[in-house]
Amino acid sequence: FYDRLRYAPLGNYAQLHAKGEYQENGHKVHSLICITIQDYSNGTGDRNIITRFNLAPEQIQFLLTRITSGFQEFEWSQSKIYGNPDQNGYSTAQMFYISRHPYDSKGQPMKSPWKIQIVNGKGIKAQNKNGGSYMQPRSFQSEKTTAIQLTDMDLFTLLKRTDSYISNWET
Repeated sequence: FYDRLRYAPLGNYAQLHAKGEYQENGHKVHSLICITIQDYSNGTGDRNIITRFNLAPEQIQFLLTRITSGFQEFEWSQSKIYGNPDQNGYSTAQMFYISRHPYDSKGQPMKSPWKIQIVNGKGIKAQNKNGGSYMQPRSFQSEKTTAIQLTDMDLFTLLKRTDSYISNWET
């Protein structure tokens, strides 16, 4: 988890985190936490697979509540598309999945019931009526995929430390 937290503009004094109200270097500024997963199963260097996905601080806190509330089954996903399209009309796209399943397919208890998967790739960006963008259905093309299995304590520790960091950053 990496700090990409940014303050809101001074004119938005009641709002702590930037949510795209201003731009730097032609890009809207958002306050984010970057989640990175590295897959070393094929080796290091060029064979190391690295994927990234940015979550808003509130999303980190939401995920922490899923653990502290004792959810036995949980699934949540999000996709993003951004940037200018390439010569073939594709923009950078990312998908994030998190789930908790206490039992495997044979009904045996899982030692690491949490799974986080990040897929980085590209898709075709479309504009909605409000000016926002979304990925056209079935246009996503995966380029890199990583996943990690975590115990309840592993994920709680990661999210709680990140939540504490966010809370301290906000003060």
